Amino acid sequence: MSNDIENVLNNLKNNSRAVIYTEVFLEEIERRNILEDMVDEFLLFRKAIEIRQFCNLDYRFEIHYAWNNVNNLVVVADVFNRKKLILISAFPKRRRDSFYDFDNSEIRMKMTYDQPYGMITLCILDGFRYGQTIAVGEGLYIDFDAYGYPISLTLFGVSKRFTLRASEFLNCRMEGVIEITEDLIRVRVEVTVKLKKVVLRVIEKEISNDFGILPNHFVLKIDTSNVLG
Repeated sequence: MSNDIENVLNNLKNNSRAVIYTEVFLEEIERRNILEDMVDEFLLFRKAIEIRQFCNLDYRFEIHYAWNNVNNLVVVADVFNRKKLILISAFPKRRRDSFYDFDNSEIRMKMTYDQPYGMITLCILDGFRYGQTIAVGEGLYIDFDAYGYPISLTLFGVSKRFTLRASEFLNCRMEGVIEITEDLIRVRVEVTVKLKKVVLRVIEKEISNDFGILPNHFVLKIDTSNVLG
């Protein structure tokens, strides 16, 4: 399948209509202040520096491009019918930076569930100044503002991760924690749902803190009402 995406990327110059922009992609780049024209330019005229295939989805990839001295641009896309590229998300991946500190904080977020792409987005409702996106494992991304404050969390493949059917996210309760130390960034998300009994499902991931984010502890208070996107 890796050859398929390389062929699609190589052929985009001659067939720009092979790029399909999904609604969720347009929402993601608007939230991160990324211009659609810029993504076009990278896909059509730049050579990817790295392509990573999702281990549990052989048709989904992260396509990495060199952007500037600070950021790479990462595009998340699906290969369709070995000819088209369906864009799902994009974010700048910061190579180096430093941030100001915040006090321990409770963050209120709204949950959106996009069933066709198996994707959950948690996002604050207030305005923010976007800083960077960090991939804390495959298909798990945290957006931070310019001062190191988490403003959104995107999670792909949620049914498999939590072993829940799509319909069960409609009546779930969700909580989360983002813990930042000098060495690590840890994420814990809990989903509670009533099946035959009340069931708690948890995912935990961590990554080395190579991003200059100062130690802090954030509790995510998540509104799961009206979860469908």
